[in-house]
Amino acid sequence: MIEKTEVIFAQEHGPFGKTRKRKQGLGGLAHTNLTAGREAHCGGEAWFADHLKIVINGGSSRYRPRSKDELAAITVAFQTAGFDCVSMGWDDEAHRENRIMREPPKWTS
Repeated sequence: MIEKTEVIFAQEHGPFGKTRKRKQGLGGLAHTNLTAGREAHCGGEAWFADHLKIVINGGSSRYRPRSKDELAAITVAFQTAGFDCVSMGWDDEAHRENRIMREPPKWTS
């Protein structure tokens, strides 16, 4: 979850995630568990290939990226912070983020 001054994260199946309940009766985290309903720039999921390689998507029902450019800007922000970051991309036809990897990641390092 990217807010104005920080990136908030939690493991979906970690200790905090296991204590959360979603409205639909499903267990697990929701981005609003991290923000307490406050505004956020964007939410999504991240997978660490190693300590510096991250694959992200904009998978969030409430805080998803609003455009291809916004998702690209988030990827660049992680790269600027020192991570080798790739996103799962954008579906131009559906006007939303891809939630699955459609091709192998192209790491920059």
